[in-house]
Amino acid sequence: LAILMVKNAALCGRRAEQHFLTSMTMLAATRTKFTLIVCFAFGFFYFAQPKSVEFNNCKSIFTVNEVAVDPCDAEGSTCPLIRGSKASITIRFVPDREVKQLKARVHGILMKLGKVPFLLPNSDACKGSNLTCPLVAGEEYTYQQSIHVLRSYPKMNLLIKWELIEPGDEPKNGSVPVCAIIRSTITDK
Repeated sequence: LAILMVKNAALCGRRAEQHFLTSMTMLAATRTKFTLIVCFAFGFFYFAQPKSVEFNNCKSIFTVNEVAVDPCDAEGSTCPLIRGSKASITIRFVPDREVKQLKARVHGILMKLGKVPFLLPNSDACKGSNLTCPLVAGEEYTYQQSIHVLRSYPKMNLLIKWELIEPGDEPKNGSVPVCAIIRSTITDK
């Protein structure tokens, strides 16, 4: 009986050791998968975020803190708009008063043709653009919008003027609540 107990304990010990090693291997594999998922998620989040770009503040009444465009290389001063794709803009701003409604207006400024309007899928800045009106004075808000860069657009360099205006309120001295001009080029890649 004692011999059987020793053999059984030895057998159980080997099984326990194998089980322990299998568990540790599975734990290491799970840990590796988790690390890969975290790295992928961080990389996707970091690289998918629009990059802050240089912009000209064109008589904004509100404080414009940042303009970001995707796709755009933050290092360069010109943002490529690739024909047949989408481009996204993010504008962080602080209103100086309560705002009940905002409308987005976008123009391409061409050297020989002047201002040419871009069609927006949604010009109501308070719906579907990360804003909920009314906006409170002194709080920072983030406006987000995407545009389709049509294949029919000619390849060229241009300035893009993005404005957020209050409907029915005529600009005073050319000033509007939010106005940013970005250097851009329409290209095939």
